[in-house]
Amino acid sequence: MQGHNAEWSGDVEAILTKHALERMSDRHIRSSDIDNVLTYGRAIQIRGAIIYVVGIKEIKFQRDLGINLERCEGIHVVCSQSGTVLTAYRNHNFRGLKPRYGKVWRKSNKSDDYFHGHAAA
Repeated sequence: MQGHNAEWSGDVEAILTKHALERMSDRHIRSSDIDNVLTYGRAIQIRGAIIYVVGIKEIKFQRDLGINLERCEGIHVVCSQSGTVLTAYRNHNFRGLKPRYGKVWRKSNKSDDYFHGHAAA
């Protein structure tokens, strides 16, 4: 599995906490799912953490590029500012991820022009 930093470079090994590994096992989330979420998901910096998520928009966008992310729909990967994976879970409700202030940055490793914008009001 590849690792990441706050902008997800995809070129180093990810560090997963014991808690993250336990939650992944409990929730049937594979390490390949984590890798896909970190690579193709949107990243939201909120409450001192960076949360990577894959939703319908990411699935549709990547499908057009020939990448199937359907298994990753709703997976949230919570990382520390240093890039350590703290936990992972599934939740199809993204309302709690809206930052109160600042930008939402969304990044796809495969397309530089994918989603760059400000948080919705």
